[in-house]
Amino acid sequence: SNNILGLLKQMGAIKENNRFYVQEIGLKSDGNAKYTVKMAEAFSPNIAVLTNIGDNHKEAYGTKENIFYYKKSIVDFLADDGIALLNKDDEYLKDYHPNADSMYYSIKDSSADVYADNILFENGRTIFDIIYKGELIKDIELQSLGVPNIYNALVTFAIAKLCNIDNESIIRALKKFKLEYATRCNYTNIAGYPMLIDCFNSSPESVKFDLDIIDNVDLCADNKKVVVLGDIVELGEDSELLHRQLGGFLKDSSVDVLFLFGELTKYIYEEVNEGKPQVFYTTNRKELE
Repeated sequence: SNNILGLLKQMGAIKENNRFYVQEIGLKSDGNAKYTVKMAEAFSPNIAVLTNIGDNHKEAYGTKENIFYYKKSIVDFLADDGIALLNKDDEYLKDYHPNADSMYYSIKDSSADVYADNILFENGRTIFDIIYKGELIKDIELQSLGVPNIYNALVTFAIAKLCNIDNESIIRALKKFKLEYATRCNYTNIAGYPMLIDCFNSSPESVKFDLDIIDNVDLCADNKKVVVLGDIVELGEDSELLHRQLGGFLKDSSVDVLFLFGELTKYIYEEVNEGKPQVFYTTNRKELE
């Protein structure tokens, strides 16, 4: 429903006994930036969340500055008593101080209103503590891996607290949550091999987060870390630069074998093609298989 018609249809279906309504208002709305603003104005949320300003959709919007401009319209059209939740670790959002009540969440800055501490990844789980406005809530557990899911849990915790939900209920719900997408952030086991399947709507940022997960996985002797990457699209004129930067990132990772598929991954190949990891590149799907 992340377009103007879907939004209006969903809002028209709200019942009096509905307690919560969550709506994505993103940049790809109908392929036209102005509709992001129109959606924000129509929705006028009580709570607005800005997670990060990434490289996604640069092809349509040109620069991160433009992406930030349109994304912050979600905050510009907050309800009169609304509050904005902002990721303090994002380079654009850390210095963003909107004309609205705001809270910041972080895993790097302990001065944030909501902060994650003592982070531990193990056996497909993430365990950490939350400090919420000075209150310590210990042993939050997620059935998923990756730093992005910690950020998601932090902002979820904050939203729930703002909606007067008790700590125990929030902790229980976070522990029970499982991603619905089999192709996104899915740490699983296939034929005896542990696999991280994260291949839906890729971005340079998501690949780096996945590599961080892989770096923190301990292997038995003689086992290898194998990564398969395809092209990252919709990056506009920065496509080559961003793929080359990923190549540099991969050279310093713990990956043993790298398979690259697609026209754009040749830039990764050119950056990685010496030393570790061992790398294979093709544009032929059968050859990849």
